[in-house]
Amino acid sequence: MKAVMYHYVRLENPSFPFFKFLHVKDFIKQVEAFHSASTSKPLVAENHFAVSRFVDITTRQHGRIKIDQLMIYEVKDGQIVVEQFFY
Repeated sequence: MKAVMYHYVRLENPSFPFFKFLHVKDFIKQVEAFHSASTSKPLVAENHFAVSRFVDITTRQHGRIKIDQLMIYEVKDGQIVVEQFFY
């Protein structure tokens, strides 16, 4: 699966960890404790689907944080071509 577009949408908030430019391996290195996570069932509409996700983690830089986000994906020819994250 290869994403063509990867987009975060959120208000600027200096107190919220800014992870969007971290590679997944670098993000994982920042996590000190993983407390919980959940993902909703997908809501499907033609060539899009959406899920909500909640993550509760403790990071080195920011301490314990809770992230609640909505993730929307566009699919074309069986591949995800656009990912959008709202939180």
